[in-house]
Amino acid sequence: MKKLLIVVSILGLLGTACRTIAPQAKPEMPLLATIFGGPDEEALGKSKGYPIASHPTGEQREEHLVSNYSGGREKFHPHRIVKKGPASTPLAKAEGSTLFWYTLDGRRYNSDEYLKRQRVTGLLVIKDGRIVLERYQYNRNESNRFQSESMAKSVTALLVGIAIA
Repeated sequence: MKKLLIVVSILGLLGTACRTIAPQAKPEMPLLATIFGGPDEEALGKSKGYPIASHPTGEQREEHLVSNYSGGREKFHPHRIVKKGPASTPLAKAEGSTLFWYTLDGRRYNSDEYLKRQRVTGLLVIKDGRIVLERYQYNRNESNRFQSESMAKSVTALLVGIAIA
């Protein structure tokens, strides 16, 4: 059985928005990693360079959300960085990008349309050990560190399930 792992940023979850999800049979977009502008980008601070709050009390202001959830909170909260191990292996990337389709309220949408409507900073889909879809918004990319919030619990649960299967 092929395993599909969907990892989404903390600003939105594709799974909660859709009733069905299926890969498109034929890739439409040749680029695997694509950066989009994203909805509400001005309200989220684009013209100010997605600023980091200057004080912890400003962390939840709309214009600080993008930066705070992609490394900015480290400025105010105790943390430690876990360095990668000596034998880490980068994820393999598929040759082309695959769009994923879902139905919501009787209408079909694809993963890129979802991003145009949701405040998601990053969307990563891994299938059979290869990255088949990688998208970012709000001037973010694969070099940014994203705060995972509850996403880490989902990934841990998937890994436990795989380990005991």
